[in-house]
Amino acid sequence: MNPKLPPYVEFGARETTPSPFECNDGQFRGLVLEGDAKKIEDLCQRMLTVPARGMVEYRPLGHYVVLVVGPFAELRSMAPGFNAKGFVKETQLSLWLPLAAGNNLGGLFVPERFVMACPYVFVDNPMSLLNGREEFGYAKAMGKFEPPNGLANKVEVTTFGGNFAQGNQAGWDQLLQVELVNPGAPPGGPIEGPAEAMVVAITKALSGLGAAAGAVVLFVEGLLGGEVNQVVLKQFRDAANSTSACYQAVVEVPVVLSNVSLELSLSEEWQVTVTPLDSHPIDEELGVQTQTTLLSFTFGANMILEPGQVVAP
Repeated sequence: MNPKLPPYVEFGARETTPSPFECNDGQFRGLVLEGDAKKIEDLCQRMLTVPARGMVEYRPLGHYVVLVVGPFAELRSMAPGFNAKGFVKETQLSLWLPLAAGNNLGGLFVPERFVMACPYVFVDNPMSLLNGREEFGYAKAMGKFEPPNGLANKVEVTTFGGNFAQGNQAGWDQLLQVELVNPGAPPGGPIEGPAEAMVVAITKALSGLGAAAGAVVLFVEGLLGGEVNQVVLKQFRDAANSTSACYQAVVEVPVVLSNVSLELSLSEEWQVTVTPLDSHPIDEELGVQTQTTLLSFTFGANMILEPGQVVAP
């Protein structure tokens, strides 16, 4: 504990717990989508590089966005005094951006490490939402999933929000639909073996897909490498001047993965239908619109979210 910081005061509803967090039996489907390179670059500048105030820069590695949907069977705090308080189940849908973190030296950007940013994540319970926002700064929103575990050939996600107008009332609106529209060839089975060999196999399988392959390989390398940092902007509105932040920091969250399993598909065709909502401007910020993709994968893993590391300012 930092002796300069006051202790966190536990009072009222006990809906948050401290890190690290253990996330067990994750089962997910991933889809690689096309976004808009300029919109993604602008978002990374505004969300990460500008708040970092010159201490670190984050740059996207292309215009691809990785959609991940599925459940964790158990999420629990591993912190002493909290690790015996039980667990929560979670279904989530998240949109991930592969980024390079580095510094600008004499006008030349020098990448130092690979990180993943998650500007949109929808979860189905308030504990996951509050913990993610309060502890690390993930921009989590509430979501409802049909089916409830988010794993099916057709998944619908609604969220609380809507379109902005003086007479409009916020409510639950459909935001995303993920649907298998062409099963394609039978899947080739799981990719197995040491992490290095699995990455080589995936790279070879994707060799004809150009730049899109890079997004998949980088994402999978992070999974199979067992450890990858996620990056978020943690901030709180100031009470007296609510257009300013009373606290703002770029936080990297080390994530340790274990028991990773992976199955890649290059022939299943999935359609992702995006319903424009002012409250969740996915198209405006990422350029992700309704589209189909042939790049999909399923993976399972256990995950530990370590305490966050403030990297700037």
